[in-house]
Amino acid sequence: PAGVAAGGAALPADLARIVGAIRSGAVTADGLAQRLALKVPEILEKLVMLELRGSVVRGPAGRYAVAGRS
Repeated sequence: PAGVAAGGAALPADLARIVGAIRSGAVTADGLAQRLALKVPEILEKLVMLELRGSVVRGPAGRYAVAGRS
């Protein structure tokens, strides 16, 4: 589910919201910022947190995906 980190721990609501948006198809930092009405630096900070938790991975061209999903 969107609110669960890779290790099974619940994510804070703001991070879960980003994971949900990535699952919906907004896969770049710019796309996420636009979809979630946040500033790009704010999105990037949260994406780093999600990467460190193992919840998302950054792929080619800065596109993000939920970890463990293709």
